[in-house]
Amino acid sequence: MKSQNDLFFLPSAFVSPSQKPHPCILSISSASLPQKKKSNKMMLPDKVKVLISLSAIGLTLLLGTMMAYSMSQRHYIQQFKPQIAYISSIEKQIEDKNSEITQLKGQLDTINMTLDSIANMHNKIFAMLDYTSGPVASLSPLPSKSTSHIINLENTPTIASKVTSLDEASEQTQTYLSSMEPYHDQLVIAYNDKQKHMPNSLPLIGPISSPFGNRPDPFNPQVIEFHHGIDIMAPYGTPLKATADGIILSAAYDSGWGYCITIDHGYSVTTLYAHLSQMDKHPGQEVKRGAIIGYTGNSGRSTGSHLHYGILINGQAVDPLKFSQETQ
Repeated sequence: MKSQNDLFFLPSAFVSPSQKPHPCILSISSASLPQKKKSNKMMLPDKVKVLISLSAIGLTLLLGTMMAYSMSQRHYIQQFKPQIAYISSIEKQIEDKNSEITQLKGQLDTINMTLDSIANMHNKIFAMLDYTSGPVASLSPLPSKSTSHIINLENTPTIASKVTSLDEASEQTQTYLSSMEPYHDQLVIAYNDKQKHMPNSLPLIGPISSPFGNRPDPFNPQVIEFHHGIDIMAPYGTPLKATADGIILSAAYDSGWGYCITIDHGYSVTTLYAHLSQMDKHPGQEVKRGAIIGYTGNSGRSTGSHLHYGILINGQAVDPLKFSQETQ
């Protein structure tokens, strides 16, 4: 028979169901069971909970306000979208008009330059032809230049007025050109006539022994004198030709130039041929460019056979080589 100590160590499985467990077994079993640990969680103070709640409410209100503002802005943009599109179209039209104004101003500047160029050209032609003398003295003068043709777009406030000003400038240009037409034939005749009367060559071909300008005096090298023409070396008796159309002004003997011929070409231009051995023309006789007028020699104040050739414009001596095609 088992003692009470033996029952102490028996597990409950070996206890008969009809028998009640021994009190010691129950106490031991209860002691051996694991005990639940106490929770380490700390409860938040009420003030913190209130603050968290208020923060959540404030954030919610902020988000709601932002959403409402965004919706109102979207509605505002949608409401004024037609006006914005209209303003954009107006800005585009203004930009196009400014571009058109710039283009019109460029065209007008071109017209003004053309008018000014025409007026300047007419003045130059008038001065060049020298209507006061020569074979074309009977021609009528050209109309005087006027600065009234200049049109200024800066003083025209609107696009329409700028276009009108441009049209007026174009019409004025055409009128000016039309006014020049009656003078066309006269200008052509006068220009061709002057070309015939302008020296453009040398009387003969040969070495230039003395150029135009300062030089030692052939008879006294210690003295510097101004040579008013050029000396062309040539054998005695070499024929020489008129360098342009004109009228024989003089054909006579001079103590300095010897036998010399002077031709009046009109337009205040004269030519001199000196130190000749023979003269084939007489005063008042018309000559053409290339016509033989005499022969080289050694007459007058000369050191050998040669031709002194000079050109005077308005009485002033100029370098003949500047008018010679042979030297250009």
